[in-house]
Amino acid sequence: MPEIKLEKLNQKHLEGVVEVTSQAFYGEAITACVYDFSRESVRRGYRINSEIMALKALKASYPALVALKGDRVVGAAMLKPAKAAPFYVTWMIYLRRLPQLLNLFLKARHRQGMELKRKMEPPREELSRPYITLEALAVSPSHQGQGIGAKLLRELPRICLDEGASGIYLFTGEEKNRHIYLKNGYRDIKAVEANPLTIYHMFMPREKGDG
Repeated sequence: MPEIKLEKLNQKHLEGVVEVTSQAFYGEAITACVYDFSRESVRRGYRINSEIMALKALKASYPALVALKGDRVVGAAMLKPAKAAPFYVTWMIYLRRLPQLLNLFLKARHRQGMELKRKMEPPREELSRPYITLEALAVSPSHQGQGIGAKLLRELPRICLDEGASGIYLFTGEEKNRHIYLKNGYRDIKAVEANPLTIYHMFMPREKGDG
């Protein structure tokens, strides 16, 4: 059985990363509250979101890791640094996909989406800046339960150090994911009720003495 290896995201990984992140987030609690993924048109539209996230990471050189089994992408972790990329770096990515994004917007459950958006705002008073945000941690559904997500998480503190960040922030709406993050060095900083979910805001500070 091929060993799982980690690499930095590059162009050759793009299609596999889009596939893995799309498949993983179809079943994720927060996105499932906003979109009806039983509809094929919604699944196709949401795939555009995954494509945009991966392309932004490439074009803006955001930190991103890919887990490979042989040549197949089976997991990915994408981060957003404290300083966002200039608008001109990413605007063409959005412009070329505007019709698909508009179509996806029209299919969203807007009331739930707006409520969740408010509850997902980072609790900035609890965070020391500059921090990195873990935008996505995704593992192929057929490879979950094999420690791939944990392997990606263990590599992220090194990226944090390279970026000169105070730590890594994330949020999740799933209890099982929260426990994975707790086991890998993250701590709860705030829990917000967002019926029917609880949104857990979490942070892993850079260890003292690093850098």
